[in-house]
Amino acid sequence: MFIVFHDPSLFISVKAFLPSFRVLKMSQAREEIVRMVSVIREI
Repeated sequence: MFIVFHDPSLFISVKAFLPSFRVLKMSQAREEIVRMVSVIREI
């Protein structure tokens, strides 16, 4: 899948957004781990 950017400012905004998206994914993964650990502790 290829995305062609006609507007360079759009490309820059996407590049600027990517690190925050990665942090968001990491925080979601961390929440899942915390949830799993709390479930394991209940058992």
